[in-house]
Amino acid sequence: DSDGDGIYDAIDLDDDNDGIPDTVENGNLLINGGFDLVAQTGIGNHLNVAIAPWVLAPGSGQTNIVTVNGGTGYGSGGPNLDANPFTISGENQQYFDISGTSIFYQSFTITSSRTVTYSGYFSSRDNTSGSGQISIRSGVGNTGTVVSTTGAIAISSNGGNSQTAPWTYVQGTVLLSPGTYSYVVDMLNSTNFDEALIETPDLDTDGDGIDNYLDLDSDNDGIFDVVEAGHNQAQTNGRLTGA
Repeated sequence: DSDGDGIYDAIDLDDDNDGIPDTVENGNLLINGGFDLVAQTGIGNHLNVAIAPWVLAPGSGQTNIVTVNGGTGYGSGGPNLDANPFTISGENQQYFDISGTSIFYQSFTITSSRTVTYSGYFSSRDNTSGSGQISIRSGVGNTGTVVSTTGAIAISSNGGNSQTAPWTYVQGTVLLSPGTYSYVVDMLNSTNFDEALIETPDLDTDGDGIDNYLDLDSDNDGIFDVVEAGHNQAQTNGRLTGA
């Protein structure tokens, strides 16, 4: 329990209690993992929206960015909140849907051997159970050699109620050698996806031997991360006060 808050590091979302989630401090090798890069107007479906740098594999259906805000406006199409644990009811948030069975991917490059954790969230749509999997493949695209995979995961419709069905978290860990890889998602039409992440738990920006998620000043500029984050919460010596 690095920050002494009574929550073991393995389940603590902020191991150094600086108000910055570990997933942010560890860095994400993917861009637009939450599909929020381009905000859409209005609750519901937004078809054929560009999702770059994500790429749809040949033969996949059309893109659909879903906007929700915790209300009932989206009906049975999927959860009324996205998968980000830090978004709240009342604010617009987005996740990815597909019209038709889909494979989509995003490529990334590793410059030194390191262990990465890859993850994402799936949910059901239209009150029907679904299925999804995440794989890491060599090279650019969805046809390279499978380096690691979660395997197909069954996604529950919560007894036929997609609106209240919980997001299913899927995760894998793999040691990667230097090179280019692709994070590949394969899911059925009756499935939604959100919060794609490839994090490097051993990321140490300033090279001081303390990984970012435990370092109160990860760039060693003399200013605590809790201050640089700009969330303006009360802090003492780099840790949130009373949290």
